[in-house]
Amino acid sequence: MTPAQPAQPRSTIGRRISALVAVAVLTSVILVTGAFIWIQTGDNIQERRKAIEATAYVFASAIADHVALGNRQEAFKVLRSIGRVPDITYAAVIGPDNREIASLGNSVFLQENLVDSTPGLAELLTRGSFPVAVDIIKGGALVGRLIVIADISGLRAQLTTALLTALITAAAASLLGMAIASTLQRRITGPILALTRAMAVVRDRRDYSAKVEHRADDETGVLVETFNGMIAEINSRDAALESHRQSLEATVQTRTRELSVARDAAEAANHAKSGFLATMSHEIRTPMNGVMVMAELLAGAGLDQRHQRYAEVIVKSGQSLLTIINDILDLSKIEAGKLELEKVEIDPVSIGDDVVSLFWERASSKGLDLACCVAPGLPRRIAGDPVRLNQIVSNLVNNALKFTERGEVLILLQYETGTLHLSVRDSGIGIAPEKLAGLFEAFTQADQSTTRKYGGTGLGLTISKRLAEAMGGTISVTSEAGKGSSFTVSIPVEVVEPARPGTVEKPMRIGIALAGPATQASLRAYFAASGHSVARAEPDLPFDVIFAAAADLASYARTTPRPKLVCVAGLGDSSGESAIASGLADDLILLPLRHSDIEEMEARMARGEFRGRSLLDRRSAPKLPARSFFGRRILVADDNAVNREVIIEVLRQLDAQVETAGDGCEALALWRRSRPDLVFMDCSMPGMDGFAATRAIRAEEPAGSHTPIVALTAHVAGGANDAWREAGMDAYLTKPFTMRTIIDCLDGRLTGAAVAPARPHTAVPVIDTSMIDELRSIGGSDALLQRVLVLFLENVPDAMAIIEHHDGADLKALADAVHALKSMCANIGARRALMACDELELLARTGQDFDAGAKIGNIAREIEATLAEVKKIRAA
Repeated sequence: MTPAQPAQPRSTIGRRISALVAVAVLTSVILVTGAFIWIQTGDNIQERRKAIEATAYVFASAIADHVALGNRQEAFKVLRSIGRVPDITYAAVIGPDNREIASLGNSVFLQENLVDSTPGLAELLTRGSFPVAVDIIKGGALVGRLIVIADISGLRAQLTTALLTALITAAAASLLGMAIASTLQRRITGPILALTRAMAVVRDRRDYSAKVEHRADDETGVLVETFNGMIAEINSRDAALESHRQSLEATVQTRTRELSVARDAAEAANHAKSGFLATMSHEIRTPMNGVMVMAELLAGAGLDQRHQRYAEVIVKSGQSLLTIINDILDLSKIEAGKLELEKVEIDPVSIGDDVVSLFWERASSKGLDLACCVAPGLPRRIAGDPVRLNQIVSNLVNNALKFTERGEVLILLQYETGTLHLSVRDSGIGIAPEKLAGLFEAFTQADQSTTRKYGGTGLGLTISKRLAEAMGGTISVTSEAGKGSSFTVSIPVEVVEPARPGTVEKPMRIGIALAGPATQASLRAYFAASGHSVARAEPDLPFDVIFAAAADLASYARTTPRPKLVCVAGLGDSSGESAIASGLADDLILLPLRHSDIEEMEARMARGEFRGRSLLDRRSAPKLPARSFFGRRILVADDNAVNREVIIEVLRQLDAQVETAGDGCEALALWRRSRPDLVFMDCSMPGMDGFAATRAIRAEEPAGSHTPIVALTAHVAGGANDAWREAGMDAYLTKPFTMRTIIDCLDGRLTGAAVAPARPHTAVPVIDTSMIDELRSIGGSDALLQRVLVLFLENVPDAMAIIEHHDGADLKALADAVHALKSMCANIGARRALMACDELELLARTGQDFDAGAKIGNIAREIEATLAEVKKIRAA
């Protein structure tokens, strides 16, 4: 088949170049020649004008006398002389009255045109004559005018000849330009035509071996070089494709074998994972069962209200922990869609309350307000899976607390047309809009920097989403960066018992004066749904009942008539019981708020039966101290919650008023505000430690005033025993302290007697049994002892793991970690472990050379022995 020839263009580049050159040359020559002729002709006419004017002036002078005398004959003779001048065709003499005196020639012109106008160049060339008029002067007076007309028709002939010459020259120049352009265009279009022919060969024959010869270095040369390069790349690609095609079958076989091996390895790993999960399920659930059974027994032991709440938190926390463990172990079931859901009757309010109880301590430690708000119309009981609902809300609250530094976290429970809405709102860092789409993917967080700063695996939201979908529901999120987030889970539920009507027989005016917006919202929503009138509490406004923090009660107690005051205080906060003891508060409700507690409070409000000082009644203890420090105000500063709880319990039984602080800054602020009678100051606290806080207090004390400050330290030897004195403290108590040592300290500091520092025992048991007996005595039962031992068992393994994994490079960090473990050992009287920790801490803080591995190993052995003894004590 004959290949198609490339189509011939109707107008080639060469023709266009030739035409362009011809037109440019012709136009240029014509314009230049025409301009030259025009200028030359004008110059000739001007010279002719000057010559005729000179002639006219000569004859005007000669004829002046005759004109002045009115002698026509003589004037005519002079005119006849003018007529002999070449090219003069007409001459005339005009008198002052514009009347003709004499004339010569046959030209006919209007007299006013001859005298008053000067024709232009075009007009002169058109008519072929040139008029000139000059004045005839005699004795300084104008006696007439002389008009002369000259023939200039010869100039037109010269102009015509010049134009013809210009046209001939332009034509010759155009032909010469076209010849030159034709030569140049072949050098330009030749490579282009060759490139066109090569492209036609590639198109028609699929022959990619064609190349164009490179002849120039200009733009056409670059074009040719680019074309040749493109052909070379195509050839290279075709060669690679052919090579790949030839080896593709072998590659597929190799990949198939590799995938088969990978599949077998994955199946083996999956079997191993299943075996591991089964083993871990048994190993983890077995001790968890013991923890939960013992916690439930403790919760049912008839404890006082505050201790009962502690036990309930342990039970709920254990249940939530077991739920999380089950979810981790059963994650494969979730991924495989084999998750089994139960359907039992549950109170949806208990879901929110349990999660609040579980996370309240964590929220409180960050200064966050955590509460659950129930919207009107929420059913009393629904059918659902309480474990999975609890896990969803727990994951969302845990996520909110992680990313919220200040403000509040609010759980909102709502019901609407067969759907339960569980929302968790926070005032945290928020999420950028572009990050929302992938938020629920496994192991994903909004930003990689988020993982580094806040930790976590990013699995909680994924599990929550899958659990919600497994229950036929959905999860959604709304957020704005820097303004918090709101996660909402909507699940269809079956109502077993609808909501009760929100009416009371006697509505009350209830005022709320609390700083936490979440707690405010919870109380406001509950009482408003019951039909009460709820508003922000203001002094001097009439209210029946006011809920307020201990620090704000005094301002409302002065209102007339005095409303009933309910103190809102947190677990472990002594301010609530102090307000009850002083008569400032009529009742007490503890944080975290539970709706069952609010219901009981509402029932007492309706009956007018506020508990008052009956709240302070405790079960009798076998050995109550005979000493009383009633009216004395004691400040306890310690960052360890267990340490605070132990010493607070002792001081309460001694009738002292107690305030607590978690660090040196807070202790300094409380000292400035209340000026206590004595301060128990822990030496090692985050931020501002006890030494710095003591120095600040001493610097601010007015002259003649002195607040006794007693150091709480876990050191038994070394330089720390002198540091408390250098900081300005009055004495120190070595942990573990007993009720007797505290009484002796108060007697010595508050009555003037000296305090003898405690000395270590010569015989060193694993655990000092006197400390165990003292803990039983302090609590009035085993409640406090069991709580301290459980906290020890829970926290010591993690603290020991931090020490064992320390590389020894940062001695300060090692000393701090050992100090934290030592403080835990001191709480239960673990003497030998305490001394081992103290030895390593002293070496680390003083920078002496030591074998860190040997010292850590010694601590590990003592801790192992201590844990065994603790388990024996708990089982006894």
